[in-house]
Amino acid sequence: MKIAISVKNNSICNLLDSSDEFIIIDTEKYHKTGELSNKIELNFNGEDIYNILSILKQYNVELLLCGIISHCLERYLRVLNIRFYGFLQGDYMEIVEYFMQNGSFQEHHIINNERYKHLLNKEENYVFSQRFKCKRCRRRNGQRI
Repeated sequence: MKIAISVKNNSICNLLDSSDEFIIIDTEKYHKTGELSNKIELNFNGEDIYNILSILKQYNVELLLCGIISHCLERYLRVLNIRFYGFLQGDYMEIVEYFMQNGSFQEHHIINNERYKHLLNKEENYVFSQRFKCKRCRRRNGQRI
């Protein structure tokens, strides 16, 4: 599986919508070597975020780690079938290493951790924020209103 991280100055970028630097890590290579040396660094100077996410899909990215994410980008990631963990903060190397070893995040990695405590649960595969779901979306996903 390939993981993409939105990065700014060696930290996870606070706002995905304004991010233009991404790092792609192949988890299979990480588990074999135990190092994050096999990574691809991509820099999109001023490129549209929708084009960037489409390019990440071409790299076969399955999971995105990012900071705050807008409703529009959240929906676009669903269309691209890219899972994501949003609302993360801190040094990206520390977050990725902890995630690779434990499948979850530490409390200080989550912005406003009271609201997003469910990210700390190992059993969660990925997060789509419930606050954005409208009646039509819930019905389409097979959930009752």
